[in-house]
Amino acid sequence: MLIVNIVGITLLMIFLIILLNKEWIFIDYLLLVIIILFIFYLGANIYASYSIDLVGYLLLLSSASLLFFPFIIYALLVLDRDHHFKKSWMWFGIFDALFLIFLYTDIFTFDRLETYSIQELLVSPPISYLVFYKAHGVYKISVLIWLLSKTRSFSNQLDSYYSNKEHVSIQWLRNFIWIYLGENVVSTIVFIPFNLGYIEYIETPYLISNLVLVFSWFYLIYFGVRQFDLANFKGAKKDSIHYEKKYLSSSLSEDTVNELYSMVQKLFEEEKIFHNPELRVQDLANRLGVTNHNVSQVLNQKAGKTFYEFVNSYRVNFFKELLKDPEKKRFTILALGMESGFNSKASLNRVFKQQIGKTPREYLQQISA
Repeated sequence: MLIVNIVGITLLMIFLIILLNKEWIFIDYLLLVIIILFIFYLGANIYASYSIDLVGYLLLLSSASLLFFPFIIYALLVLDRDHHFKKSWMWFGIFDALFLIFLYTDIFTFDRLETYSIQELLVSPPISYLVFYKAHGVYKISVLIWLLSKTRSFSNQLDSYYSNKEHVSIQWLRNFIWIYLGENVVSTIVFIPFNLGYIEYIETPYLISNLVLVFSWFYLIYFGVRQFDLANFKGAKKDSIHYEKKYLSSSLSEDTVNELYSMVQKLFEEEKIFHNPELRVQDLANRLGVTNHNVSQVLNQKAGKTFYEFVNSYRVNFFKELLKDPEKKRFTILALGMESGFNSKASLNRVFKQQIGKTPREYLQQISA
């Protein structure tokens, strides 16, 4: 674990240098705080591996507590359409603040070390500590579950604006939350019998839990530094806001919906605008002279689909025809997918299997049999 911590700090310093040399937006400042706190956390682990004294004990608990709040704010900024900090989010840090106040007050004001050694505080803490530990675990689990629901809602919003979501995908954030949630659930459950004395040795579960935690934070920071393209999503919403304020209160008539849908079909079937891999709802709205909201309303009423689903259904059908064309057999599946409007093998495989239930290769084997 010592080697992991040392290598981790080295990698974090590299991430820090990369971050300092990219064009900054507000959210990057929060990522900077997370990197510094994570370096602090790994340093505390290195210190504690040599000496479990008061300093090491306080470093461990403080660094572990301080990481959660910045992450929640970072995630909420990612999911906020304008990436603006909201004062109400400060409530997410109240539990960590109360715990740290309790910890330092108990240690230095009530002389806790006169009755407990540092080792005892870690292994068999007083009931007041145990209550705080487990309550904090339950609190983090609850917030992470709530955050997962927020990411699901955000992903649904993307379906209304993009035909290709790879450059704005937040799957990496969802993956981290799931890992972080799992680690908190397992550690909260496993450490209860240990703290109560029912399990004597817990070094291996603790090591595994710590490794998972460390590597998951590296995963988050890597993708944070790499920076996904949510600026376009923010821009797409702002581009149409003056239209939406004007028309949102009035619903389109049935005749208007039918007329607009006919125009959409013409653009897709004759001009095949779905061949553009970066096609956005704003592009279609501009061609029709309406708003993003109007386009979404038309597609929902007439096709029962989101913009993402509608565009990719055309791409899949066009791709299927290419696979059946004898003159196209000399081309690779990926080449045909790119011709159909997909921008990568991953997006082609994912969308095709979602709609057809088979991978492109499996489908090709089926029609070739």
